[in-house]
Amino acid sequence: MRGKLFLIYGVHGSGKTFLLRPLAEDYGLIYISTDVIDEVANKISSEFERELLFIQRSNESLVESLKLLESGKDVVMDFSPLQNIAYVKYWIKDKRKEGLIKLIESSFSSTISRIRDCGRIIHVFFVVRDYGKIIERIRRRGRNVEEEAREDYIRFINEELSKLAEELRQKGEEVYFIEAELPIFERMKEFLRILDRTSR
Repeated sequence: MRGKLFLIYGVHGSGKTFLLRPLAEDYGLIYISTDVIDEVANKISSEFERELLFIQRSNESLVESLKLLESGKDVVMDFSPLQNIAYVKYWIKDKRKEGLIKLIESSFSSTISRIRDCGRIIHVFFVVRDYGKIIERIRRRGRNVEEEAREDYIRFINEELSKLAEELRQKGEEVYFIEAELPIFERMKEFLRILDRTSR
């Protein structure tokens, strides 16, 4: 029996990790984090170098997920490698480097296509409506990564993810949404509903 891969999307502070790490353990899902922000805070000042590290971690996580799906395990990947494309677009504003963005996009899409042959992919988006509330959450965490709490950064990533969600829906992919500003127990209920729907 093939496993399921839940690809999770959402800006920093949208409540993905706080919710999903304990839930995955409670419901027998393998939790994989591709977030390296704690590792790079205070160590790597270049935003572009940080994005390259994110991309490397995402590729490693995809390979790990592929093996787990082949063995019938269900996996939660926090966050989806496809989300890296939005971050790279934010940092690479130079039109001459658009080819690099397309290359990264093609690489992740190709790997995810391979995964689809081994399991079922479910996309879950944490949608942000209230930027002020998300910025407040980020500041409470106290991580020393300045751009995380910038509204223009959060807005750009959130809008790019909205476009991606629509593209995936048009392709017939399984796409679900959770409101990021909901209280933790409401977000938990929403994710459990998604688990229930996708278990059928």
